[in-house]
Amino acid sequence: MKWTNKGHELDELGAKYARVRNLYIWGACDDGKRCFDTLVWLNISSGFNITFVDSSLLKRQDLCCGRAVISPEEMLIALELGEERGNSVVVICSATYRKEMLSAFEYGENQENVFEWTYTSHAQKNNFIAHFLSIFMLYKYGILFWLQMNFISTYKCNLNCRSCLNFCDYIANKEAKDVTFEEFKQHIDDVFSKVDFIYSFHIAGGEPFLNKDLPMYLDYVANHYRSRIRKFFVVTNSTITPPPRLLQALKKADCFVQLDDYSETVPLCAERLPIIKRLLDEHQIGYSVETVPWWYDLQFETTDNYSFDSRQLEEYRDSCNTLMHMYQYGRIYSCCFEIATANARLIEIDEMTDAFIEIAESSKIEFLEYSLGFTNKGYTDFCKRCRGLGANAVKIPVAEQVPKRKLPRR
Repeated sequence: MKWTNKGHELDELGAKYARVRNLYIWGACDDGKRCFDTLVWLNISSGFNITFVDSSLLKRQDLCCGRAVISPEEMLIALELGEERGNSVVVICSATYRKEMLSAFEYGENQENVFEWTYTSHAQKNNFIAHFLSIFMLYKYGILFWLQMNFISTYKCNLNCRSCLNFCDYIANKEAKDVTFEEFKQHIDDVFSKVDFIYSFHIAGGEPFLNKDLPMYLDYVANHYRSRIRKFFVVTNSTITPPPRLLQALKKADCFVQLDDYSETVPLCAERLPIIKRLLDEHQIGYSVETVPWWYDLQFETTDNYSFDSRQLEEYRDSCNTLMHMYQYGRIYSCCFEIATANARLIEIDEMTDAFIEIAESSKIEFLEYSLGFTNKGYTDFCKRCRGLGANAVKIPVAEQVPKRKLPRR
């Protein structure tokens, strides 16, 4: 989306959301409780009349998080007869409840006051965290609540995966660099000078466990910013056994570990994953084991969108649906894949025009608009050479190991 009224793009929505008083959480389930707990964490739960909705819990004595649970029929009657819809918001907590809502009640898939509990994409306009809570928090309380932040701790990796989205397969390990603790400290201090709360902040790579400064990262977050981050986690390829110092830091920072399971293509992962799980269990460190059916190939070498005009590029960017931000060099980059190509020295940083905003020079409202997809051009130049993750995405096998490759700079 192209900025046409910077600093005021969300004014109408902000005024509308600030008036909301009634919040219906559809799903008295784990996701519903997480939604409620997030409102408590932000210290705003008391500002709403919160009611849970669930077709399986119809008795009046049934409670969820100390709040009443009503049937979907009762909620719809309340919306139609007892309240103004403009003052009410419905949060759908899982695909199951969304299907139930659409099939049973035909409650308009595009209803402006219906959102989904998800933190996977800024670009979804029905995203409760990004498109309701973040706008509500800033316009109601002047608090900047950011959906998610990605920090690349190193471009070193002990694997060499085909079409790595951080382009590590183009970087020889002798050329790859870690982000030092001092650099990390500067980055996170910069971000939290403007951002009040972050829902999801994760440290990735390369392989983060290769960065010897990682325990100092975690200690610094624990000592200064942990209370301002809802979900804090590190992503690992599950091939490196964490040493005692790292385990200690993970525990102190209440840092979750995402264990990517590449066992089918990486024998070392199959060998180490059970060992890592045992160590995390012994130290009472939370973790999840993640498997995905496919990866994406951005086809950086062959994609040619240079004939697209600005309107087509803006539509192409909007359809990509990623908006995974990354911060480096005192800037927030709107596309983590674009800055990854620069860090892999496949493009020059100077080529990245309108790909970032300067943290020190940007207001909170500009931060929020930027997080929701507004930029000066409505796209980045990288869109001209990237297949993206939208309708044109290309799926490939997960963690397929290939020889190192390099491209000349363009």
